[in-house]
Amino acid sequence: MKICPACGKESHDSFEYCSTCGSKLSELIYEPRMNIMNNLKYALNIAGSNFKVFYPTLIMFGAMIGMLLIMLFSIGISFIGYTPESTPNIPWLGGIVFIVLWLVMVYLGIVSLPTFQDVYKSAVLKVELDFRKSFDYGRSRFISYLIAIVVIGVVWIIIGAVTIIPFMMRYLDFSHDPVISPEQIVYRVMYQMAPLFLVIIPFVAVAYLSMNVMAWDNVEFWPALKLTWGYIKRRWKDLFILMVIGFVSSLVVVIPLGFIISYVIVVILNLALIDNYLSYKTTLRQES
Repeated sequence: MKICPACGKESHDSFEYCSTCGSKLSELIYEPRMNIMNNLKYALNIAGSNFKVFYPTLIMFGAMIGMLLIMLFSIGISFIGYTPESTPNIPWLGGIVFIVLWLVMVYLGIVSLPTFQDVYKSAVLKVELDFRKSFDYGRSRFISYLIAIVVIGVVWIIIGAVTIIPFMMRYLDFSHDPVISPEQIVYRVMYQMAPLFLVIIPFVAVAYLSMNVMAWDNVEFWPALKLTWGYIKRRWKDLFILMVIGFVSSLVVVIPLGFIISYVIVVILNLALIDNYLSYKTTLRQES
């Protein structure tokens, strides 16, 4: 049996393409890297030699900004001819356009999650990037990701009701002191909420990884959650390093062109994360 380096599934020796993900088996030669620094170097090489890995996000941002401008324009249409003395007409046209575009933005936002990961994974495996194929894959996973988002949202509400809200009501100081500046109030609240990050950060990390694993292994949310847990147990040090780098990179948004720099770093970290995960899966198969 042949094992596909792209999805880890087995195919018959006579198969030229993977029976699960459709990747060409003869072209997928993946060499695992056992060190997170090697994962980062590999990701830097990919980003430097294949600028196409940045295209999907740029296209998605451009599309959503365009739709946002149209939404604002539709709101403006609703107030044409309106004066304070007149009775405004019911903004049917503007309202319908707004709702439709909002739904389209939600749809594209969900579809972009598996689409981006499929593009990044193809880049890591050095497979020719096919954006149409990746987008079609993202569309095929829409329902799965929608269910995953709903489940994560429900769990988050439960966690909030059980831990976060009671903690805030008990320990946060909501009293107003006119002597304290607004900046000092923000710092004080952030300091008081610091213990909550012990709940928030692990939850967000597990949810984020699980949704990525759904695309990397082409599985549903529950199997992805179990795969994620095994991955975290084996590679938590590597993941911690990536999280620290990601946090530090988010601080550069305050400098000129910081948003662009931060975006580039996020893509590189995504590539390094996928390479680290594929290396982990390859190591597991070799050990077994």
